[in-house]
Amino acid sequence: MNNINSNLEADLKNPLHKDILSQKIKEQLLRITAEDNLVNLFVDTQKSLDSKIVRVTVFVKNKYSVQLKLRHRVEQSLKKYFGYKFKILFNNADLDKNELIRLSGISGTNSISFIDIENVLEIKNNNIEEIFSNLIFKTLNIGRNDNVIICANPWLIKKLNKVLERNKYKDNIIFFNASGKDASDFRIAQIIQKLYTNKKIYRYNSINIVSGDGFFINSSKFLTKKGLSVKIFGRLSSSHFEYKKLSNYVPLSDKCEVIGVL
Repeated sequence: MNNINSNLEADLKNPLHKDILSQKIKEQLLRITAEDNLVNLFVDTQKSLDSKIVRVTVFVKNKYSVQLKLRHRVEQSLKKYFGYKFKILFNNADLDKNELIRLSGISGTNSISFIDIENVLEIKNNNIEEIFSNLIFKTLNIGRNDNVIICANPWLIKKLNKVLERNKYKDNIIFFNASGKDASDFRIAQIIQKLYTNKKIYRYNSINIVSGDGFFINSSKFLTKKGLSVKIFGRLSSSHFEYKKLSNYVPLSDKCEVIGVL
């Protein structure tokens, strides 16, 4: 293996090794997209059934300018070079035209919920549909004048859409594609910023942020300072430790039901 040892976690914690990894990844990415299309990339590990995978989350200006059909060749080249299996995921760095159109169509006035669903659900849980239903219809109690924004990978979006297909409020729930490390966090932050900038967020009586990730603590504080009513939800077993210091934190069980009284 070229300048990299056999311990994947150690490689990603070693600045020199991580830099070598990132530079080589960028070099290979330029085989399938222009350099000026690249915005940023993040590298982490992901467990599979029998091994660990290097997951590369790439943010680009235009995902459709990437030769996605050749992505597997880049993954194979990186595997040959480093000895690890690679998985490359592309996301647009900004909301695209279709996403902006969908976002412009929201029309609720009661509550709007922003859900980093992969942070809340345990993907390997066999009861994922039941837990999702608990979250949407019991915990958040979505009704006619509520809107929900959910960011998730395409596989999970397809699975969760089946839970909603017969519900009369399904059109109030919008899914946004976000694949890879921190992709959902960034996408939700972009959406919140967009709704704040165009002042649409002020039409809602309350705002719910559902994650558990420390990334959203500042978002919650910012919106609260702007005079908005904000609750921040997260599973008690996995929420960032700072959540417990927040007066607007709502702890959830692993079944996404509220622990205690709102």
